[in-house]
Amino acid sequence: MSEGPRGGKSAAKCAVSVRGNIADLDYGGDHAGHNERRFYVGTMRLIFSDSSRKTVSDVQWRDHDGAEFEECDVECRDLIQSAPPSGPFPDPTSIEDGRKKIERMVTLRQGQPAFRKALMDAYERRCAVTGCTIDDVLEAAHISPYLGEHTNHVTNGLLLRADIHTLFDRGLIKVGSDYRITARHDIKAAYDLPEFITVPEAISSRPDKRRLKSRAILP
Repeated sequence: MSEGPRGGKSAAKCAVSVRGNIADLDYGGDHAGHNERRFYVGTMRLIFSDSSRKTVSDVQWRDHDGAEFEECDVECRDLIQSAPPSGPFPDPTSIEDGRKKIERMVTLRQGQPAFRKALMDAYERRCAVTGCTIDDVLEAAHISPYLGEHTNHVTNGLLLRADIHTLFDRGLIKVGSDYRITARHDIKAAYDLPEFITVPEAISSRPDKRRLKSRAILP
């Protein structure tokens, strides 16, 4: 288990596995519950220039329900700088570096820009569940897991507020093929959830009912 630097220490926890010039920082698994409100649940992959693991050449991300790692849409290589000679992992402690890292991770979580923009337009910049209209907390959620560009289609997505996105990803909020919302009683009460999601006006942009049905039956 590793705690990353954030003013010296991070509240997020991850399990680190290293193979040759690749290091995976898993923020899910046993740490998913702890990280849910502190960081992003998924795995960050650091690809080093060689087996000495002193210089990061690329950074990739995979959501906890993703099938494969994705190249970051933002300049992720700036996210982690070359490590100092004293160790294999960088330790960005400046306020500026920390702010840049947070901003880039938020962008990554919000979703690939073209996919998110399509959902923002289709849902008129409103969360499908809460009706929230604050752009900064609206995220592009996949119904079926990301498996390449063909899954970045507006009908395979929902525009959700960040906390609702997390609950949806973890199966704590589900949306049926009839667009009905189901959730545990305590979650429904805490979030005052509506009975149905709000779908786009354009039929061609509405969520794929078959995908919703498949997703809803998962445990």
